[in-house]
Amino acid sequence: PVPLMAQDDFVPKDLIIEQLTGDARPRGILVEERPDPTGMSIGLRIGFEFDSTVLSQEAQKQLDALLEAFLDPALQEYRFQIVGHTDGQGDAQYNRNLSYERARSVMQYMVDRGVGPRRLVVVGKGEDELLLPHAPTDALNRRVEIVNDGTIDN
Repeated sequence: PVPLMAQDDFVPKDLIIEQLTGDARPRGILVEERPDPTGMSIGLRIGFEFDSTVLSQEAQKQLDALLEAFLDPALQEYRFQIVGHTDGQGDAQYNRNLSYERARSVMQYMVDRGVGPRRLVVVGKGEDELLLPHAPTDALNRRVEIVNDGTIDN
């Protein structure tokens, strides 16, 4: 699926859970088997200081919503990839390294607040998968994607 990107830069916990489980259906009395959510993803605008892995205050607010989602019973059985992306400016290898280190910063934020480290996998894509390939320098390309990697026991 195409990653969801909130225009106002903030995605609430419930929307994060819906995107990562594929469970956007209304809940009711009928019980249906849920589809396998492996591969479901959401793109979040996580801001960093320029050319840095230091999280902005706005990023920490978004990560607090992600933390709540990760700790919610609906997501506790899953492992997630934290995938860092950059825009197309600069050296490709530098961007790959920067995106990895930024994704590690997100992982560390989660681990420091109670998410088990074996639930998180860090990936740095750099500029390899631009959200807007026709506009490689657009800020929307700079994002952190959260991908459901299946259940922890797999």
